[in-house]
Amino acid sequence: TTGPVAFFVALERGTSFAAETALGALAAALAEAAFCLAYAYVARRAAWPVALAAATVAFGIVGGALQNPALALIPAAMVVFATLVVALRLMPRAAAAVSAPPPPRWDLPVRMVIATVLVLAITESAGMLGPRWSGTIAAFPLYAAILTVFAHRTGAAPAVQVLRGLPW
Repeated sequence: TTGPVAFFVALERGTSFAAETALGALAAALAEAAFCLAYAYVARRAAWPVALAAATVAFGIVGGALQNPALALIPAAMVVFATLVVALRLMPRAAAAVSAPPPPRWDLPVRMVIATVLVLAITESAGMLGPRWSGTIAAFPLYAAILTVFAHRTGAAPAVQVLRGLPW
C-alpha cells in the first residue's frame, strides 16, 4: 500500500509532501520489524488476538517515536537495513513446518478491498495526518497481519514462518 499512497499523495499534495511521506514509510520499516518481533514472541504463548494486539501496539509505539527524527534518506536507509538484519537474528526460529489449510475463497477479494480502502483513506486524510504519519500508516503490515493470523490458526510455528519472511 505504501507505493500507491505515495503516488496519489504526490498527485494531490505535491512532491515534497510525498517525499516526506516516503521517509515516514521508510522509518515505518522499523515499526514493521517491531510488529514482527512482538507477534512472533507473543504468539508462542497466546492466541492470535493477543499476539495481533501486542504487535499493533509495538508498531504504534515505534512508529510514533520515529515521527520527528531528521535523518536524511541515505542514513535512514542504512539504519533501517541494519535494524532489519538485527531483527531477523532476533526472530524466534520456527519449529517444523506445518502446512496451513488453504485460505477461504473470499480471502483474496477481501484483501483487495481492504488495500483499496486503506489507500483511499490514507490519501484522503493525508492533509490531516501529515506526511510522516501518512507514510507510517501506509506501511502498517495489514496483509502480513492477515496472513499471520490465518497461519496462526494452526499454531505459532506457521505464524512465525510467515513473519520471518515478511520484512526481509
